[in-house]
Amino acid sequence: MFQKEEHISRLIVNYLKGELSVTGTNELNAWLKASERNREWFGQFCEQQKLKEELRAFDTVRSEHIWKKTNKKINEKPNPVRKTHLWPRIGIAAAVAVMISCVALFLYKNHLNKPVTFTNDIAPGKQGATLTLASGKKINLSDAASGKLTEQSGVTITKSANGQLVYELKKTNGTTADPGSVNTLSTARGQTYNLRLPDGTLVSLNAASSLTYPASLTEQGKRRVKLEGEAYFQVARDKAHPFIVETDRQQVEVLGTHFNINAYKDEPSTKTTLLEGSVRIAIAPGKEIVIKPDQQSIVSASGIKVIPVIAETYIDWKEGGINFRKENLTSIMRKVSRWYNVEVEYRDKVDPEQTFTGYVTRTGNISAVLDALSKISDLKFQIEGKKITVFK
Repeated sequence: MFQKEEHISRLIVNYLKGELSVTGTNELNAWLKASERNREWFGQFCEQQKLKEELRAFDTVRSEHIWKKTNKKINEKPNPVRKTHLWPRIGIAAAVAVMISCVALFLYKNHLNKPVTFTNDIAPGKQGATLTLASGKKINLSDAASGKLTEQSGVTITKSANGQLVYELKKTNGTTADPGSVNTLSTARGQTYNLRLPDGTLVSLNAASSLTYPASLTEQGKRRVKLEGEAYFQVARDKAHPFIVETDRQQVEVLGTHFNINAYKDEPSTKTTLLEGSVRIAIAPGKEIVIKPDQQSIVSASGIKVIPVIAETYIDWKEGGINFRKENLTSIMRKVSRWYNVEVEYRDKVDPEQTFTGYVTRTGNISAVLDALSKISDLKFQIEGKKITVFK
């Protein structure tokens, strides 16, 4: 068992150094996908060790004080076999080996943590949404029975047995769908929903989000939708009709690809994460970029930038998780708030800008999320009705 953890820990160390190969990335992704516990371990270690900068500095280390700083951080982790004078002038390779052992030991022993208990609890969100038709009629999809919901000119709208909203162009004698029939699919806090558009494009809508689109989808030769909130798109390929996603900060254009957009209005930036294919992101005339798989664009008041990421970790919400990497507490708790439909209050000396890296499941009650957060921080949580209080 420990041998397997040693291999995984090597992958994690290379990830922290920014030197993970394609094969290593695939192996680490497979391990992360294997279980929620693996993702929790990964996040907790990345946060608790805080060694990314020091690891990257290994290849160009020039001075003794950098090494001493790294040594001090490693030795802060409890280790029953540690010796006081273990690090006089040890080489880089040995340093990485010891870190790998630390990671493996962390993975091996972490399951001993005991959960925090809460007097009250809150159930997770569930599948549900509201469909607003061009006429203004609203259909509560949580209550609607499976089967045909309605017809608009040239378009049939149904709810599948597994709760997916499906649009299908009717095959009629020369009759085409009316592009002016605009629909909106919206989720409340604590809801998610899946949609299949007439071209076969699949959209997963996260909590507190909305997607507005023509019922026929195609308008003036382009497939155009408007997003508020967060959604994952699996766009059907159609070279003749580009697929465009508009948000309040940007416009994304693709032909066929898989990507995630986080465009909540209460977030300081809009993040587009690409899983396959390529997308063009424009924020103004002449200001556009193209991103590739495992890249993320960040659009904010200061402009646009691109960073490398493990793209799969940014769609964990689809599989019942909350992923965060060097993310501040307020941003993390906004995710918790949207999914569990709660308000969050900060008390005492809590720093809302403190950053964390980790993964927690959102398939269980909120207590499980708060328990996981408490293990990677010095924070405490109290549940009162639909309000979460964060304190120390």
